[in-house]
Order: sequence, then C-alpha cells, then structure tokens
Amino acid sequence: MSTTTKPYKLTTERSQIIMEALEDGMTQRDASMLAGISEDTLCLWKRNNSDFSEQMAQSVIKYKQKILKGIQKAGEKDWKALAYLAERRFKKDFSPEVRYETELVYDYPPFEFNLQRIADLTVERLRNE
Repeated sequence: MSTTTKPYKLTTERSQIIMEALEDGMTQRDASMLAGISEDTLCLWKRNNSDFSEQMAQSVIKYKQKILKGIQKAGEKDWKALAYLAERRFKKDFSPEVRYETELVYDYPPFEFNLQRIADLTVERLRNE
C-alpha cells in the first residue's frame, strides 16, 4: 500500500504570506510554517522558481532596510545607535581594534606548553603517591 502525497502548489496567497513574514524578519522556516508548508517545500520552490527566489531575496533586503532605518532613527536621539551601525558596517574605519604588542604585554619570556613534560611530571607525581 503506497501512500503518496500531492505536492503543495505555490499559490499567490502562500507566496504573499511568505514574503510578508520575511519582510517582518522571520526565518524561512517560520515563514514556511505560516504558509502551511514544510521548509523543504519552500527550498524546492526557491530552487525551481527563480522569480520566487528573487522575491524572497527582495523581502529579506526590505527587512534589512527596515532595521537600518530604525537604527538611524534611534541615532537621532542617541549617538550610540549610529556608532553601533558604523562599527559593523564599516569595520575597518570605525571598529576599535585591539592590538597587543608582545613586548608591552610580557615583561618575561612567553610561557610555552610542553605537553610531554607535563605528562612526564603527572606520571611521576602519580607514582609517588
């Protein structure tokens, strides 16, 4: 007795649910659940339908834009929001870099691990107990 299930069709209604969910920042998994399909089905639709895949990408971009606008708006009241954005968007220019000069950090030779020596000392200690 073979049971086969009919694949879900990509309807306008399902597509709209998925796009709105992605624009609100939901994951593809959550968006597919809202549309009543599995994540695997969503991935198949994405792979087999370039227009649908492009619409999904555009929805994610719209969410990114919404986030950036929110941070920029918050930056009007608090400079830290813009600093946060600048540090992540332009890391090379705005991110604080922590640099350690070994001459400045160590006033003694750097510690070196000698695993064989540690093992030998451990065995010796265990024998003496």
